[in-house]
Amino acid sequence: MFRIILFTMLLLATLTVCLSQETTEGEKKTNVVIKADTEFSAKTSQAVNAGTAKPGDDFNLTLTADLKCQEGTIINGSEVYGRILKAEKLSSKSKASKLTIIFDFIQHGEDFITLRAVVTEIENSPDPIKLRPSGNTQGGTDLSLAGKNLKIDKDAVVRLKVIKDTKSEG
Repeated sequence: MFRIILFTMLLLATLTVCLSQETTEGEKKTNVVIKADTEFSAKTSQAVNAGTAKPGDDFNLTLTADLKCQEGTIINGSEVYGRILKAEKLSSKSKASKLTIIFDFIQHGEDFITLRAVVTEIENSPDPIKLRPSGNTQGGTDLSLAGKNLKIDKDAVVRLKVIKDTKSEG
């Protein structure tokens, strides 16, 4: 009987220590709130070409500076995960190439925060790419370029504007 009581007490002590460590680590996480209308810059992680892009292809970015939020900060170098929803290369039927992109998440440490943001500018683009919020996809951006296939180089700086308040679950 003494062994059972001793075993139970050791088990409870171990569980108490383990649970207190989880709580301490959880308390270190900061809730991050990104307010609508927040603007930030990020650079493209890969080149994109409307002539070869397909729906579902990644359109990922990397933050170029810390993103200071209402609560907390997302650090420089964090990834912004997006994808191509629609790609239309230049053809005899269409006078412009087009891409529709959407952003899904932004990385915060080991967590991923849902993100709804539109592209407002592609800095130093050699071509006059037209940007507008997508009429078909909430949170999407339509990009178009008349006369040739739209290309965005790797490491191009893209300006984004958050369109919906976002809060981490941390």
